[in-house]
Amino acid sequence: MATTPLLTSDISEFMEGILYHFPKAITEENRPVDFYHLLHLCRMYLKPGHKVEDKQHHGHAGKSHYFDYISDFGQKVFCVGQEQNMLYELSKLNSPEHVYRWRRAVDYHEAGIEFKKRDFHEEDPHSLLDIRFRKGVMEIPCLPIDDKSSLLFRNLVALEQTCPQVSDDITAYIVLMSEFVSTAADVALLAQKGIIVHQMESDEEVSTLFTKLFEYVAFDFRGEHYLKSLYCAMEAHYQSRLNRWNAWLWHNHFSNPWLGFAAITSAFIVLCSILQTVLAFLSYTA
Repeated sequence: MATTPLLTSDISEFMEGILYHFPKAITEENRPVDFYHLLHLCRMYLKPGHKVEDKQHHGHAGKSHYFDYISDFGQKVFCVGQEQNMLYELSKLNSPEHVYRWRRAVDYHEAGIEFKKRDFHEEDPHSLLDIRFRKGVMEIPCLPIDDKSSLLFRNLVALEQTCPQVSDDITAYIVLMSEFVSTAADVALLAQKGIIVHQMESDEEVSTLFTKLFEYVAFDFRGEHYLKSLYCAMEAHYQSRLNRWNAWLWHNHFSNPWLGFAAITSAFIVLCSILQTVLAFLSYTA
C-alpha cells in the first residue's frame, strides 16, 4: 500500500481504535508502517508478540500447600517420576496414530489444568494470541465477543487462507477456540475466569460462533503452527494418569480444607489400625 508516512500513521491509529478492546503487543512507538491491506494491518496488531512458552513446570499452581506435600509424598512412595511420565506421554504424540485435536476446556479442567486470564502489563505487552501454559496453568488473554466478532475473525482467516505471504497464526487461534469452547459449558467456564467477555444472548451462541468460523477452513494440525508446542504440553498433561489422579483428589476431596483434613485423618486412622494389627501379629508369633 503506497501511502505517505502521515497517512500511514493515521491509518494505524484508526485501526488501534477499532481493536481497542483487544490486547496488543504493538505499542504506539512501533506502529506498523509496512502493510498492503487493512486486514493485513489488523492481523499485525493481533499476531503473537512472543513465542509460546512450552516449558511445563509440573506443579499445581493455585492449590494449597498441604495438597502439594501429599502429592509429592505419593510420588516418592510409589516411585513415580512425573517428569518421566510427561516425557513418555510426549513421545506418544509423535506416533502416526495420534489424532491432533484440542480438547474441550471442561475436559482439560477436569484433568487438573487451571485457567487464568492473562493480565496485561504495559512494560511487557502481549497480544490476543499470546497464550502460555506453565505450572499446570493456562493463561489466556481476555477475549471480548460481540455481534461483529464473527465478521472480523472470518475475514482474517480468509486472508491467511488465500495469502501465502502470511502465516496461519489467526487460523491456529480460531481452531483452538472452536474446539476449546465447543459447548456452552466450556464458554461458561472461561467466562467465569474472566477470559471470555461476551455480549451475546447466551453462552451457546458464543460456542456456535466459533464452530461456524472453523467450517471449510483448511488447517494442518501436524504442521509447525505457533500453538503446536502448547498443544503437546497440554496433551501430555492431560494424558498423565498422575495428573488426572491429583485432579480427581483435588476436585472431590481437597477443594475444601475441612474435607481434606477429614480425608487425611481417616487415612491416618486406617494406617494406625494396620500398624496395630501388624504389631499384634508380630508380638503373638514372637
